[in-house]
Amino acid sequence: MKSLSIIKRLLFFAYLFLPMGLIAQVEFRGKVLDSSSQSGVSHASVFLIGSTIGISTDDNGFFSLLIPDGNYEVMVRLVGYTPKLFSLSTLDINPDGYKIFLNPSYQELDFLEVEEQRDPIWYENLSLFKQYFLGKTKNGKETSILNQNILRLDSESVPLTLQVNAHDVLQIENPNLGYRVEYLLEEFTYSTEKGTFFYSGFSRFIPDSTLKRSKGKRIESNRKQAYLGSMQHLIGSLYDGTAEDEGFEFRSIERLKNPERPEQSLIDEAKIRYAQSSNREEKDSLKRNFLRKERISPFVNEVKENSVPSGNLVRIDFDRDGRKFLNFEDLLHVTYTKEMETDEYLNQFRPKKPGWQQSILRLGSREIEIFHNGTYGDRSGIFLEGYLGWEKIGDLMPLDYSYKRQY
Repeated sequence: MKSLSIIKRLLFFAYLFLPMGLIAQVEFRGKVLDSSSQSGVSHASVFLIGSTIGISTDDNGFFSLLIPDGNYEVMVRLVGYTPKLFSLSTLDINPDGYKIFLNPSYQELDFLEVEEQRDPIWYENLSLFKQYFLGKTKNGKETSILNQNILRLDSESVPLTLQVNAHDVLQIENPNLGYRVEYLLEEFTYSTEKGTFFYSGFSRFIPDSTLKRSKGKRIESNRKQAYLGSMQHLIGSLYDGTAEDEGFEFRSIERLKNPERPEQSLIDEAKIRYAQSSNREEKDSLKRNFLRKERISPFVNEVKENSVPSGNLVRIDFDRDGRKFLNFEDLLHVTYTKEMETDEYLNQFRPKKPGWQQSILRLGSREIEIFHNGTYGDRSGIFLEGYLGWEKIGDLMPLDYSYKRQY
């Protein structure tokens, strides 16, 4: 057993030093069938989530696609059928191909198509949704949803909460990065009381094939800038062991109680007294010293001075083909030292001098598997604060993008 483990380690390190051009592509092929009739489904889209890699089935439902080594989520989709989603690893791909069954969808659509029928609240909710979904960056502000009328924007079912879903795929135009993004929105929730939000979904990138040379150069520059310092760049560099060389610095954080914020029990008690009191001076005092301070963060972050080597953050499992896992306790402070904070980011704070882009990461579980293309196993397993949490769909790049190969 010991000798087998050594062989696995040697093979893994040999793989690491292969030139990018020599890393193999694997054929992913199969047939898409209607689960009711068992017949082939033509023109169904088969694509790798978050990438530009995809294909449509032929008249008989067959498809064949070359994909780079790695781990992926695959989506198969066609109007009139429920989308099919599954994980795929090139390490154990079936050479005989796959049979993928789609279930017909009989969902009735109860949406409004005419924009003039929308009320003012719908447009207010739409503006809020765009801010926290597309983002407030330069790219996010230029990005648009071409079929925004398919959105259901609900701010009444749950108090102080905006919930958004869509009955079909969102068609998103990102002119700054030269992509049209097809996005299947899974969930979007924004708490207007807490200022917190969460969204998830599945994206497909379609490059603009009409770009002229002069505009194409500008687009490539924008893409590189969007990628560098992104979460995709960070995870990919941690996987490759090049994080420090590529500009990332890591430090541990101790989260301390904020002395400027009263204990929650005192705030709750002040709320009761405020509601019962008829004394104006007392009410003003309660509001000033307790109620208004509830918005203050309960914690302050003390960033440790000494940096943490990136190698301490990644665990390699040699007994499982060298798979890698992001593993750290509590909070991780990340600084990207090759790009300053933008004006758009600084505008949301009090007057502040620009500095390096800084973020905070927290794991949702003990460890998260990471991959070479910048993805990680549990899509909701890493919580972001700071700069990385500020960037949204408007700055998202496809998984198969690599500035190293293009520059």
